[in-house]
Amino acid sequence: MDALPPRLYCVQYRQSDMAFVACLLAEEGIGWRVEADAEAPALHRIVLFFDSAALPQDTLSARDGALRFHRGHAAEQEDSVLHLARRVRLGPGRLSMVSDDYRQDRTLAVQLPMDGGGTSAADQYMACGSLGFDSRAEGERRAVLSVERHESDRHGWQGIATVRGLAAGKWVAISQWSPQHAPELLLTAVEHAGANPLPERLPPHGSLAAGPGYALRIPIVPPSVVPSSAQSARQPIRSTSAPPPS
Repeated sequence: MDALPPRLYCVQYRQSDMAFVACLLAEEGIGWRVEADAEAPALHRIVLFFDSAALPQDTLSARDGALRFHRGHAAEQEDSVLHLARRVRLGPGRLSMVSDDYRQDRTLAVQLPMDGGGTSAADQYMACGSLGFDSRAEGERRAVLSVERHESDRHGWQGIATVRGLAAGKWVAISQWSPQHAPELLLTAVEHAGANPLPERLPPHGSLAAGPGYALRIPIVPPSVVPSSAQSARQPIRSTSAPPPS
């Protein structure tokens, strides 16, 4: 953290405080997750991290060695992963970042190749505003972080599960998904959906009651991939490392 350059001021546009701070963290390559903490006033805390590969394994996945890729049913003894699919989409083949330096009347530009997954010559152009970076080295550092975010957003997985203890910021292993491969995946978000409607009449056999009544959707990436931030990738913050001219 101490090695990061200071920001004297940043402009918050039509964003919530949470979205604004999340964008700042993503621009610096800092991830965050929420975990339970019995000693915290609100019983939880926010953990910042640079290396997503060092994040902990989910408790249930660690206990059993992996989460099962299996059907969900009231007769099952353990929760399971119901659906797991990998997604890949095409992207630009190069990133261009530009910033102007009014102090020295110059323009700084940085370009880096990107794995766009095709033969497209399209560029991803990012205008970083005045003093978005004040040296080529700083521009290259920010460009590398932006490339990592874009490539993380291009590769991903999507899952549906009934595992009620899952939390974003932890990784899981999946068993029975493929005989040749047991993927280890980092949860980047968890969306819960639950339903417990009362039936109009009782079924003749309780064992025939349909469905577990609970599921969640989990966007996930491999642990070695830097999680992306949609806000920072699509809405860069205009920032500066020096005060404006008077």
